[in-house]
Amino acid sequence: MTMPIVENWSDVKGELVDAYPSQTAEGFVTLELKVSDVEKVEGFKSFLEDKKGEVIHVNVKEPVVEDMDLKPGAKVSCRVRMAGPRKFFAHPECVKVD
Repeated sequence: MTMPIVENWSDVKGELVDAYPSQTAEGFVTLELKVSDVEKVEGFKSFLEDKKGEVIHVNVKEPVVEDMDLKPGAKVSCRVRMAGPRKFFAHPECVKVD
């Protein structure tokens, strides 16, 4: 049985725990992010509101983060979609390190 894909986005802020090449998505970097805040994106479903306080693994395209200072403790903001159970991807134009 297949599940329908529901377009969804959430604006997530959090503290970077770690960053490393993705083990499941070629050409991506995985950011382990301890979520401190989640906001709905107007016009889209949001599936991440219950992740506040948890660590999620967000996949970001390598070129997006190659010049970012990805040190543990950095504050990260990104627009994230849930692509499946425990599968999260960032919008390539909405990732920043404060």
